[in-house]
Amino acid sequence: MKPADEAAVKTKKIRKRIDPSLEEELMSAALDEFGPGNPYGVYAIGIGSKRRNGESLHYRTLTAFVERKLAAPENPVPAIHFESGGNEWTCVPDIIATGQRACVENGRAVHFNGLFPGASIALRDVFHRVGGVGALVSVAPNKGPTHLITAGHLFFPRSPGTPIYCALGAGQAVREVGGLTANLLDSTHAGNNPLDAALVALNELGRGFALETRPRNEIRRFAKNYHGQRAQAFRPTTGDYSQSTVMSTSPFAAHISADARPNSYIVRDVVHTSFPITISGDSGTILSTNLSSGLGDGVGICVGRHGQASLFEPFARMLPRFERILGRSLSIWSRR
Repeated sequence: MKPADEAAVKTKKIRKRIDPSLEEELMSAALDEFGPGNPYGVYAIGIGSKRRNGESLHYRTLTAFVERKLAAPENPVPAIHFESGGNEWTCVPDIIATGQRACVENGRAVHFNGLFPGASIALRDVFHRVGGVGALVSVAPNKGPTHLITAGHLFFPRSPGTPIYCALGAGQAVREVGGLTANLLDSTHAGNNPLDAALVALNELGRGFALETRPRNEIRRFAKNYHGQRAQAFRPTTGDYSQSTVMSTSPFAAHISADARPNSYIVRDVVHTSFPITISGDSGTILSTNLSSGLGDGVGICVGRHGQASLFEPFARMLPRFERILGRSLSIWSRR
């Protein structure tokens, strides 16, 4: 930069409210600063209400999530510096301690009850991972379900055809019901923007299971607008609905690790809830509005949680990618 240019650039400090026009550049700079294994202990960042002594104030700022605050940290969380609109900006993050880092929700114990949104599925390998069904979809709805959607982190990288298992109920035979078709965490399908979502092709037995199951929960359509609305998850770990929660789509990003993934990955701009509503074993399960009616609008699938919220990848982002991979449209399938 030439001396004349240096004089023209002004450094501005974001003191309170962040202008929406600066959010993208600020989040990008913060992700660069707080990468995996950063020395500050920051595991996630977001833009949300400033907090003071646990109380939310009436303006939004950059938040840095840590497990625990220290009185005298060896590496204090630094201010973030970035450029936008011909100016240099600096923003001091609001540090929020949550007591728990971001983690995935694949469990070990399984309670099979057929195939429907919110039902348990399992992978039989060294980790014996358990997750949930996010949605049953079809390339030909009048002919029954052809695929299910679940979390991508349940699968090893580049493992098409990996079988999943299910049973119609407790004490009944556990059978292979389908195989992995596409994983949006894999570079093959993710490009520069990975999403934690996987599409599984149902085999004949899997399609039969879905037809035979008397579902506890179904979805009628995919939700389009959900920020600030109330929602519930149907949890395979309990076979019941979670508490109702308020959804937020404020900017958010977290570094997450999973048993089946050798490298950490970023979960970004997902739907996050006002408090955690999932536990281990709920990965991939459905978040929906109007869920307790038994026929809700599907928002997304569980991809993890941290000490402040459960995290859900929206259907609206994953479906167009799955359709491009298949070369065909996907529609919700339900018995109603």
